[in-house]
Amino acid sequence: GTRGVPANDECVDAVLIDTFPTTLSGTTIGATQDCPEFWGEDWPPLVWYQIDLPFTFNELTIEICGDGVDLFATAAVLVSDCDCPPAEFLTTSDTEFPADPCDSTGFQGFVMRFSQLPAGTYYLPLRANAEGTEPGTVGEEMDFELTVDAVEETECNVVCEGDPEGETTCFDGYDDEFNAGCFADP
Repeated sequence: GTRGVPANDECVDAVLIDTFPTTLSGTTIGATQDCPEFWGEDWPPLVWYQIDLPFTFNELTIEICGDGVDLFATAAVLVSDCDCPPAEFLTTSDTEFPADPCDSTGFQGFVMRFSQLPAGTYYLPLRANAEGTEPGTVGEEMDFELTVDAVEETECNVVCEGDPEGETTCFDGYDDEFNAGCFADP
């Protein structure tokens, strides 16, 4: 049978996530394209999630699993609001396509991590891109499972002093995410 439009098809109707970790099922089947003047005419339909982070500093992990397709989440970004275009983009500090992130049933997935996010509300525009298809082609919509987790982080203010790799370490196990060091010239 034919499905209707998902309840979270528009950003203003985003599904609220404020308990962590949370796992839920979702779909882009029946979704419509949002803000084509910003996202682009060839972007597939989006569904939306509102993530309310509780801690002063949060590490946010988002795992998306789906059956038989490559998954992407709008260039791995969060946006600050439902405006078109959004006022602010936040890109991930880490992304990966693990071989078997979800379970052993052959699902494929995508994992995003955001570090040092302040408490507040963020929006996740989620799209699915069918394996081997170009953006905008029919058949990209799919069912998926979404897992979102937020854990408290210690504030990390990198202080640049000394040699090019002279950043301070913020805590035991700190992962240097400043690839070229403090004095890199982008």
